[in-house]
Amino acid sequence: MTVVASYVYRDGQRVREAPLTPEGLALEPGEFVWVGLYDPTDAEIDVLVKRFKLHPLAVEDALVAHQMPKVEVYGRE
Repeated sequence: MTVVASYVYRDGQRVREAPLTPEGLALEPGEFVWVGLYDPTDAEIDVLVKRFKLHPLAVEDALVAHQMPKVEVYGRE
């Protein structure tokens, strides 16, 4: 398994673990999920891409080792 950690946060507090399943990644208003991956499989990436509608360029950047932090605007897709 390549998931290092996956948690849901609300109001700055960790509230629960978040397995990479539709149920585990279901969020209430005001919540966000943090997922730490190490050498993820295509299936794990696909779960996150579909659940969070991640832009292909964001996924590409995330898969590059030692990627510098940056802000990108992808438009209103």
